[in-house]
Amino acid sequence: MSENGNGARTITETIRDGVTVNEALDKAFYRAVLLHRQANVPMTFSENGKPVRVDAKDIPIPEQYANLEPFRY
Repeated sequence: MSENGNGARTITETIRDGVTVNEALDKAFYRAVLLHRQANVPMTFSENGKPVRVDAKDIPIPEQYANLEPFRY
């Protein structure tokens, strides 16, 4: 593993690893779900090229993300 001078991995190493990136994306998604739940607004996804609205309360939150704080704006 290369280091960037302070003992941390480089951006390239982090992206190649994939696990760190996937975990960050999962965490961000579930924080967004929590924000939508809190605001009581649906989430919009694409299905077959068309927008589909889903009630955020219908999206299960895995146990490892149950204690996340929603994004705040």
